[in-house]
This record gives sequence, structure tokens and C-alpha cells, in this order.
Amino acid sequence: MKHYLVKMETRDGDKEYFEMEIMAFEEEPTEEQIIEEHTCSTIDQEHGNGWYETKDCYRWYQLHSSTEIEPEHVDILKKYL
Repeated sequence: MKHYLVKMETRDGDKEYFEMEIMAFEEEPTEEQIIEEHTCSTIDQEHGNGWYETKDCYRWYQLHSSTEIEPEHVDILKKYL
């Protein structure tokens, strides 16, 4: 199992914000897999430049960054997120 520190950008109407979380995947995930895992939904539309909309929400999501984490660092980072 590989762990990743993911930074996601969200557009909600005229507001934009970032969220960071740790995600685990068996293999290196695609951008779409990360967004679907983050939103617990399926991607419905791609709006270009890496922005996606899911079936359950009108928010737009973009993967800002994804960095693989060393296994021994996961518990330490979880304390601060």
C-alpha cells in the first residue's frame, strides 16, 4: 500500500479553497482516481485544465499536488492534518 499527501483545490461558486489529506492506494493513482476518492463520487464532466465536476455536486475539483509519503512518516503527518 502506497500513501500520498494530496493537495486538492475546490471551486465552490465564487470561492476557491485548498484541502490536504493522506490517501492510500495499491498502485500509483491517476488524477481522476484521486479526485473520485477525495469526493467519494464519480467524475461526471471535465472542464479543461485539470478541473473536474462529479455527479453528486456542482463543485469543481483540481488535483494541485500528490506526493508519495514514506511509510514511517504517515503517522507523523496524520497528527498535523
